[in-house]
Amino acid sequence: MKELLLNPLFLLLILSIGIIYLGISYSLISRNPRLAANLEKVCVIIFILVMAGLTWGPFRRLDPRFLVLHTTTMASIIGLLSIYGATLFVLFSRLFYTLKHSFYILVITIIENPFLFLLFFMMSLSMFWSEIPIVTLKHSLVFLGVTTVAGYIAKQYSWLEICRFIRWATALQVVLSLIMRNPGGKGWAGIYSHANGCGSHMGLAAALWIWYAVNYPKQRGLALGIAALSLLILQKTNSAGAKVQIVVYLGFLIYLQFVKKLPPQWGFV
Repeated sequence: MKELLLNPLFLLLILSIGIIYLGISYSLISRNPRLAANLEKVCVIIFILVMAGLTWGPFRRLDPRFLVLHTTTMASIIGLLSIYGATLFVLFSRLFYTLKHSFYILVITIIENPFLFLLFFMMSLSMFWSEIPIVTLKHSLVFLGVTTVAGYIAKQYSWLEICRFIRWATALQVVLSLIMRNPGGKGWAGIYSHANGCGSHMGLAAALWIWYAVNYPKQRGLALGIAALSLLILQKTNSAGAKVQIVVYLGFLIYLQFVKKLPPQWGFV
């Protein structure tokens, strides 16, 4: 099978098919702004899942941190960068409009957050005093790329929309962790490499969906159902840290429900 995959004719055939499908996808999405917007939202949810450390199936291979591992082959790096490039190409028609005023926003961000700019500047120069410059450069580029995507999401979507993305991403984590329990020595690890990581994400999922149940009564049944599954998986992970986190999360939610009803001066105190 490996010899077949490395055959130049077979690779050329696969590449040709990929280019054809890429062109068709670009044509369809560039003509349908609504489809482009929905595809971008799917990409945002995938980005959240990948950065949350999801190790299930293809998600592990999509993690940009995969680019800096010394075990990653050049073919894998080229393949991952090709996926990123194809995604940007397909969404180009939408990004062309949403990034119109990005330079102005970047300048304002640098002026209002000089220490963030200083961090990136030092990180860019750190390769010159690093013992392994190429490794430092790889980490810097990956960090800059991830921050750029996160900055775009923050620019493009409101806090409520970002909260909705995170909430549905956690719901998917709950369902997948319930199906692939991956029991280990300590407890269920779900779709994560360790039970503690799974427990932490389940705690966040429970808190978000409990908050949603309180504030949106029309979908309270669904929200409480997902929250209950989250708490069940959290219990199965046997993670003491995750149990502390869910108490802290719920404590913050109760606190915010109380504080937002106070006059501004008392809320500040």
